[in-house]
Amino acid sequence: MHVALRAALEPVLADIAATTDLLVRVEDGDWGSIPEQLTAMLWTGRSGRGVSVLVTDSLVERVVSVADQTEDWVPEEIGGTATNWPVCPEHPRSHPMAARAVDGEAWWICPVSSTTVARVGSLASG
Repeated sequence: MHVALRAALEPVLADIAATTDLLVRVEDGDWGSIPEQLTAMLWTGRSGRGVSVLVTDSLVERVVSVADQTEDWVPEEIGGTATNWPVCPEHPRSHPMAARAVDGEAWWICPVSSTTVARVGSLASG
């Protein structure tokens, strides 16, 4: 797997591992149609999700992109009563946090209040 894609995936996979019981397997992919696009498949026991980044983007932009691409897939994989991921601490029942670039770093933020909650890759379990 290309180092730029691996670096973008690592913090998001760390957050999934810290906040869920999902075991995510990553497979290198080659399904993109854009020459600068790097692709992979994320698999659990239930289903898979393709993710892609542009090698021309900065690391922060790639992390934010992968986080955006996984936030609707994770609740589907968790099943049960999970309706959003990652759960917004300010509004836990209404929406997930959103990944955004803030001051040169990838952050999970509340999309309503724009409060920065945690750097992508540093969510705590519990």
